[in-house]
Amino acid sequence: MWVWHGPLDAERFGAAWQSVFDCEAVLRTAFTGANPPRLIVHGRVVPDITHKIPAGGDWAPFLERDRLRGFDLRCPGPLRLTVLETEQAPPAAPGAPVRIVLTYHRALLDTWSAHLLLRTFYRAYLAGGTLPGGERRPDLRDYTAWTAAQDPRPARALWARWTPPGAAPAASRPGRPGGPTGLSGVGRARLRLDAAETVRLARWAAARGTAESSVLQAVWAMLIHRASGATGPAPVCFAVTVPGRGIALDGAAWLPGPLRNLLPMSLEVDPADTVSRLLRHLRDRALDMAAYEWLPADPPPTPTHAHAQAGPDADRAETVLVFEDPPHPVQGLENELAAHGIRAEFPGTVPARSVLPLALLAHHDSTGGLVLTGVHDRALLDEAAAAELLVQSALLLRELPLGADEFTTVAQVLKLLEGRAVPPMADPSTTGPADPATLTDPTSGPTDPAGAPGSTGPADPSATGLPGPATTTDSAPAPGFTGPADTPVGSATDLPGPAAATDSAGTPGSIGPADPPAGSATTTGPAAVPGFTGPADPPAAGPAIALPGPPGPGTPLTLLRAARHRQAGTICLVPPPGAPPTCYDLLPPAYPGPQELLLLTTPTVPADSAAALAARTAGRPLLLAGFSGAGTVACDLARRLAAAGGRRPPRVVLTPAPPGERERARVLARALQDATAPPP
Repeated sequence: MWVWHGPLDAERFGAAWQSVFDCEAVLRTAFTGANPPRLIVHGRVVPDITHKIPAGGDWAPFLERDRLRGFDLRCPGPLRLTVLETEQAPPAAPGAPVRIVLTYHRALLDTWSAHLLLRTFYRAYLAGGTLPGGERRPDLRDYTAWTAAQDPRPARALWARWTPPGAAPAASRPGRPGGPTGLSGVGRARLRLDAAETVRLARWAAARGTAESSVLQAVWAMLIHRASGATGPAPVCFAVTVPGRGIALDGAAWLPGPLRNLLPMSLEVDPADTVSRLLRHLRDRALDMAAYEWLPADPPPTPTHAHAQAGPDADRAETVLVFEDPPHPVQGLENELAAHGIRAEFPGTVPARSVLPLALLAHHDSTGGLVLTGVHDRALLDEAAAAELLVQSALLLRELPLGADEFTTVAQVLKLLEGRAVPPMADPSTTGPADPATLTDPTSGPTDPAGAPGSTGPADPSATGLPGPATTTDSAPAPGFTGPADTPVGSATDLPGPAAATDSAGTPGSIGPADPPAGSATTTGPAAVPGFTGPADPPAAGPAIALPGPPGPGTPLTLLRAARHRQAGTICLVPPPGAPPTCYDLLPPAYPGPQELLLLTTPTVPADSAAALAARTAGRPLLLAGFSGAGTVACDLARRLAAAGGRRPPRVVLTPAPPGERERARVLARALQDATAPPP
């Protein structure tokens, strides 16, 4: 999804996309029904552009329906556009921002391609709707011919050397064995390192001759080793994606197509070894793979069959890391767009389903922060487990540059996680067959050569490779473009994670207006909240009571962290006006209390917010908290809760907003500890 600010000429918009379709053969490509399927390029294809008014102005349900709608790949056009309108503000209304959803199929396009196509579209729009020149070459046909001429044997030999016959089975799961969650569908969670932390991480990695992506891989390898329970050297494996454009084909960097591949990463992790050596090992593996990023590895098994094979196949990855920063769609075109009164915003990424149980995506946002997004199978990991994995990953990424030197060992780094449990992860073999509807976006190629109308359809493995976790509206932010805080991106409420799915970072001065005037019905400050148990209090004795699950679909609440026990109570975080929900990203790891942490994602609808909060916290202690500026909304919520339920108004805790995200989180965490501490 992206947001169009300024005048939008619908006729020129359609003409520009038609020009892009005429220029790019991949947009006119379909698959035949033969076995194996073959690519066929059509002469002219009209782009699918529709206009919709989402019910109630809620974009998230529409995005999910649009994702599930799929594509019929026997017909050309693996990309469609939907202009989201409101009844009050049609696209022609002056100054009204317009949200546009670009949906594409991974069988023929990857993230890099989507960004290239958006850039081509903007060039065409600025040129009056028509691109100069003819078809782009090389195109997908040239790429397919080039790959067919390559010798795959050296790459296969490399994979075989990494997993020699007779080697011990490699650990592939970052979670301890657990039972089925009883859930279904896909979950998403997001955390963010701020710009200062990201720069520190990049410099620390560069000093060791590696990149941030290698550090993320090292952290993931250590988490898998920790979850395996091994105390000595042990092999681990996971998958990584490569852009597929570092090949000896002229123009490949600007070629739209399914070039991104998924490749295996297998290595041994030794707790006694240094982190620096682990990083060098991963760097060397990446260099070895660079020559073969055009060749997809064997398709990973589906979750249902991940453990059904014997021998080396049983060591296949169950998780995938995706680290990429594709070119920004309008970089270098800003001045021309501004001359036409146009500005583009790209709020974020909506990751789609993956056939692997867990995918971790990383990219840099508009402020230079590193955003981590987890996409998980909810049948194998619940929201709390997935969020904890993300928190532990971010914790190590933050702490490594602060204290790890050339002699720091893996075991010493893992000591940072002492006191944090290994999250449970169900065995796919115990959850029953996967629902095909939840695996519609192929990260491992096709299953049906013909493809059925309305399904996401097939793909030729030789053409697609293994693109990795799919995204439906994948427009990652880039320098100079920050998404508005109130832009709905994905299903942040029914698929909760450690943070709302927006990429813009809170910055000093953006926290919002001053506190509400004195005399509000609720009070602020660090006084103890009746009914709250302090961080050290154990759960009350007695029979086990089920903890509340994540907020349901359509609610204005996002679960950041589950309660440790039912009577711990709930802390609901209220973003100040103008601040993105991600301003509370660092609070869950900073605050050790047992309370459930909720994020209010739509504070502009107080009646709905109060109703949802009352229903979720009935009979349990509640505290509202936030940075300076959130007091007006929080106090209004407190009054509504008291009036509707006859309960005592919940206390409101507000803190100043000093510069720096980490310092803001520390100040708020300390205030919450003081407010929830039991009386002396």
